[in-house]
Amino acid sequence: MPKATEIKYRAWDKKDKKMRRVLSVSFKEEYVIFKDATDTKVAFKDIELMQYIGIASESRQPICEGDIVTFKEDNEKEIALVIHPEEGEWFFHIPGTGRNVTPWNTYLTPQLKLFISTIKYLNGQGRR
Repeated sequence: MPKATEIKYRAWDKKDKKMRRVLSVSFKEEYVIFKDATDTKVAFKDIELMQYIGIASESRQPICEGDIVTFKEDNEKEIALVIHPEEGEWFFHIPGTGRNVTPWNTYLTPQLKLFISTIKYLNGQGRR
């Protein structure tokens, strides 16, 4: 039986301008509690919430929605943005090409060699 993807989040703290690990999320009341500040509720309007997509980089960093990743496809280095549409699966969007790569289909398409090597956060580099 396949292992279920762990549901976890991190958030860009707009006030402190840094990435924070999330302890808990209240979608009903629209706030998060950070792991390093368990006594403080932070409103959704003050953060950018990013969900873990179920895979990690070679350096074991969790990959989340909004990350920029590099990977190899047919021995060519690609740079892509991790996107989750309203409906459907996570995918890597390669800007300027109109191409999308679904990382989970690597076993279906052996020619796709997906080696996620680095993660860079958009935050602080043009993210809302």
